Amino acid sequence: MIVKSQYESSLQSKLKKNNSKIIEIKDNRDSELLKNVIDNFGIDALFVNTKRGIEGALKEQLGSCYSILMISENYFRLRRDIRDPNELTKLVKQFVNELIIGLTSEGCETAIIYRANDLSPLVPDKENNPLNEEFWRLLTTDLRSTGYTIIFVREDVDQQPDVLSCYADVVVSMTSAPQLWNDL
Repeated sequence: MIVKSQYESSLQSKLKKNNSKIIEIKDNRDSELLKNVIDNFGIDALFVNTKRGIEGALKEQLGSCYSILMISENYFRLRRDIRDPNELTKLVKQFVNELIIGLTSEGCETAIIYRANDLSPLVPDKENNPLNEEFWRLLTTDLRSTGYTIIFVREDVDQQPDVLSCYADVVVSMTSAPQLWNDL
């Protein structure tokens, strides 16, 4: 069940007006970040959980009125096993297919993906993941063609370069208290 509301934040209005399809929201506050995303974008959205072990906390924060899609173990197995750029297409297609099935079955136009940090391929013993940029290019290209609005929530905590912002239509950054949304 999806909560329908006539309330729409000024940020939501601005993003719709600009026809933004790929949106990155980032900050370094774990629980506050998720709370603010829920408050500002949670209406009529499918929440996509990519962070293992937080399913209970996410359900508690969202309540029973929101739909949550948990990305499959198969995706995470593919993510862990990729060693070659040619395998990226398979990983991207797996994620996009799972997302489209979830959006379609729930009748949603928007997906909020928490956390974007947990999507790109894992490359052990590499500080800068050489597959990261190509992954985000392929993923955002595929998602943009679907017509859905995709909001990636990214935490600036794990010292990874923010490649996603190069491919997002809009990047929204949280400021320090008071918590305001700003377009970069």
